[in-house]
Amino acid sequence: MKCFRGLRARRAGGRRGMTSLLAMLYLVLFSAMAIGFYAQTTVASQLSTGERRLHEAQLAAEAGLSFIKYHLSALDVPHLPRDQRLEEIYMQLAGRLDGTGNLAGGNVGYDATNYRLEIPEGSLRHDRCR
Repeated sequence: MKCFRGLRARRAGGRRGMTSLLAMLYLVLFSAMAIGFYAQTTVASQLSTGERRLHEAQLAAEAGLSFIKYHLSALDVPHLPRDQRLEEIYMQLAGRLDGTGNLAGGNVGYDATNYRLEIPEGSLRHDRCR
């Protein structure tokens, strides 16, 4: 009988740290899963922020185009040569928009050498879109 007890004691002694080893293995496994989850949520958050800013920029651009389209459609421009026609558009747009809140009190500009109208940025600036 004494032999069997010694044999059992030796076998139990050989497997003594197995529970500790399995616990550490599970700890490492769950730690790796937690790091992966953290990385995934961080990337998803960054992507959603980018998508939101993209949609805000698109909405602002479409609103600006609708705004100028509305004002251009209200003009009564006679058929004139190119340089005179653009100057007439400038005069009428300036009459409609100069000093208004839509331009934050600014004025419509006209560059006759480059045939270009310049409309200043409005009062609804988004400082967070840098």
